[in-house]
This record gives sequence, C-alpha cells and structure tokens, in this order.
Amino acid sequence: MVYSIAQHKLRQAFEKANETVPDERMKQTKQPTAAWIFRLFHGVHVWTIRQGETAQTLVVNLTSLMKRIIRYFGLSVEKIYSLSG
Repeated sequence: MVYSIAQHKLRQAFEKANETVPDERMKQTKQPTAAWIFRLFHGVHVWTIRQGETAQTLVVNLTSLMKRIIRYFGLSVEKIYSLSG
C-alpha cells in the first residue's frame, strides 16, 4: 500500500511538471515504479552525530537525481534529507 501511494503521488507530480527520470532500462519515463525509485536510494544514509548537547545530521551518497525526486515528495521528506531549512 505504501508503494502504491508513493508511486501514485510521484507519477502525478512528474506528469504535472513534465518531469522524467531514468527507468530500470535507463529510458526516460514520467511513470517510474515505486520499487525502482526506492531501489535508487539504496546506499543513502542519514546519520546523526551527537557531541554533548549538539547534534548534527549528515546525509551521504545522495545524487542530484535523488534530490530532484525527493523534492516531489514534499517539504516533510525534504527535511528528512536535509534539503530544506
């Protein structure tokens, strides 16, 4: 169910923005599967480093394609990946 909701939301956003991303065969598409999009994010890590009262969050292995995709999921997801303030 989560895949279906994410896939529907992302496909709607891509269609509205006339945006494409590479699919599994590296062909541009406005209708990627959620499974493929989530697979793209394997290897991305969000680390929180704490030193006393101070905490810093680091996001590693995030590509420009991933950043573009994240922005279509909205502000709350952008905050998770430290893309918005």
